[in-house]
Amino acid sequence: MKKLYIHTTQQFDANGRTGAWLFMLSPIAGGASCYWYMVEMADRYLGQPQLAVLLMVASGLTFLGSMIMLLVGRTQTHAVYEVEAKQDEEAEEA
Repeated sequence: MKKLYIHTTQQFDANGRTGAWLFMLSPIAGGASCYWYMVEMADRYLGQPQLAVLLMVASGLTFLGSMIMLLVGRTQTHAVYEVEAKQDEEAEEA
């Protein structure tokens, strides 16, 4: 009796690698812009938090987009091997 084994490998293409970098770096940028927002809001008279808020929103959208890039930017290859089953494995299947 013969058995089939399927070996699957997965790799990222250029979109997947870019998505991985954005997935790691966008929360750091979001945290930095959140800190910047708090510093701007602490300034009583001259605080201008608009750009910090814009960067927080942009980093959040970038994080969501990076997850899509991780899913789309993959290539999968499959190899099917046919192997002869041993005698004891045939007895277990019966």
